[in-house]
Amino acid sequence: MTLPPEKPAGNAVANTRLARPEGETRALLRILSAQAENANPVVIIAAVALIFTMYGKAGTRGLLVWAALAVAGSVLRFLNSRRIRMQLKESSDDQLQGTLTLMVWSICLSSVVMGSAFWLIAASTKETYVHMIVTLVSMVHMTAVLLYLMPGVSERLICTAGNLLQGVLFWLGVGTGLDVHWEVLVVYVGLFWCGMVSGREQLRQFRESLRMRDENYALLARLENERATVEGALEAARHANSSKSRFLAAASHDLRQPLHALTMFLGTLGFHINGGDARRLLGRATDTLRVLEEQFNSLLDLSRFDAGVVVANPRAFRLDELLRKVADEFRPQAEGKGLELIVSTVPALAWSDPVLLGRLLRNLLDNAVFYTTSGRVTLRLLKGSGGFSVSVQDTGPGIPSDQQARIFDEYVQLSNPGRKREHGVGLGLAIVKRIDQLLGLQLELRSAAGAGASITIHVQAATGSTEFEPEAAVANPLAFRTSARIWILDDDQVVLEGLQAQLEAWGAQVVAFTEPEPMLSALGGAVVQPDWMLTDDMLGGTLCGLDVAHIMKRDFAGTRVALITGNTEPARLSELRGSGFPVIVKPATPERLIALLCDDADKPLKATSVA
Repeated sequence: MTLPPEKPAGNAVANTRLARPEGETRALLRILSAQAENANPVVIIAAVALIFTMYGKAGTRGLLVWAALAVAGSVLRFLNSRRIRMQLKESSDDQLQGTLTLMVWSICLSSVVMGSAFWLIAASTKETYVHMIVTLVSMVHMTAVLLYLMPGVSERLICTAGNLLQGVLFWLGVGTGLDVHWEVLVVYVGLFWCGMVSGREQLRQFRESLRMRDENYALLARLENERATVEGALEAARHANSSKSRFLAAASHDLRQPLHALTMFLGTLGFHINGGDARRLLGRATDTLRVLEEQFNSLLDLSRFDAGVVVANPRAFRLDELLRKVADEFRPQAEGKGLELIVSTVPALAWSDPVLLGRLLRNLLDNAVFYTTSGRVTLRLLKGSGGFSVSVQDTGPGIPSDQQARIFDEYVQLSNPGRKREHGVGLGLAIVKRIDQLLGLQLELRSAAGAGASITIHVQAATGSTEFEPEAAVANPLAFRTSARIWILDDDQVVLEGLQAQLEAWGAQVVAFTEPEPMLSALGGAVVQPDWMLTDDMLGGTLCGLDVAHIMKRDFAGTRVALITGNTEPARLSELRGSGFPVIVKPATPERLIALLCDDADKPLKATSVA
């Protein structure tokens, strides 16, 4: 049996370097220096043990000389190993290669010293006991060196030759006059062969571990690059989404202004027409405007949810009454399609935001009634542990399992690929998702293709004897009347005219201004202060609506002030709502204005939006 050659004959160390993977020399030196340091105590103990056991059985001078050489070699090897370990980080590859060569020859010298025990100790006596002890020490040292992580076969031969050859010559009887002991030579050389094979396998595993380490480093680097790429893409997406939300919030004022004016003009027009056809056309125009307003508000409100503008205002309320009210709103639509609308409730005093919750339920019911062509839609309220569960169930077409996650995304309409206007814009369930996240309703969807759908939310119960506020009745804009003195302020002339016409149609005494300074000057000289001041926030001058409101509160405390704004920029809207003044977000419907004007003057001003 022969070992396969690793390199052609020649300079062993140099040839090994050519085939050595990158970083192997540094790793080899790190391990070799550590092994040398760990082996030194063993060598010293072996030297002391030999002196103790051999004293008087072998030549004393030879024994002491060998022990001194062994200890001195160990000390020098220890110092050299420490020096190598300290220089590993700073040394170049060429310097490391020279250091490895020096390390190999220092181990070779140590092997020569160990083999010299055959001549300095064993040859001085005829006792087989001494010969076997020296041979055992030589074999242990040879095995240890062979199991070092040497770069190749040549280095192992160099590092063991001094010890091996001296042992072979001794047992062949060269220079000792002893008989040849083939049985010892077979064991001696056989152990050397086993050590060479084991060392070769150890080196292969070491190189494999280095390869795997390098591959892992490369994989980690690639994963880090991919992670950075993904994070960059996510950050870009977040930035784009944030930019979209900021744009919609910033543009909200300019977009809401004409819609607000149109709403006011149509509300006023109802007082000036009497014919049946004209009334019908006005009704269709109003319905179309409400659809436009609903879709427009859905788009802008989605940006408000994403921008963190919408804030929940939880309070105690009758959840069962809210469900019945919402169901009554959709009953004509359901009956018109031949659907049975079932409402099952239990008495329920809940704690949540009834406005946001009502909107969520309306979106769910609207979706269920629209997509269900036959059968029924069920709105069910059940009492559970610590709260209530509300479910909207339908017998519609159902939702395939692979599409269920998508239906809560923006602009997704599974049954409207043609984007028909009367089907909406696909934001209803996206807003449901935002409200669910805001209120923590733990929304659950159960559905399958052809088996209808069921969406369940969970609402917290109100604790103790918490009082609740009943929902205010919605006034009829054509029947409402008021004699209030109302001053209005807006830099948009069209919006100002629309609001003035609507208020005057209700009987209010209205004075309109486009700039705050003339209004404040006129107010200072007024004999009778107005009951209300309705002001836009963005007035285009040095004073904003909130500044005007604070001046009014300070100098004209008898006049109540409300802010009507189209600006839904998060920070600004939060500041307006925190000011203590009522806030209406444009477009303001006649119903919202009536709710504001009917507010009891003795109540403290609300900081929440009337919108």
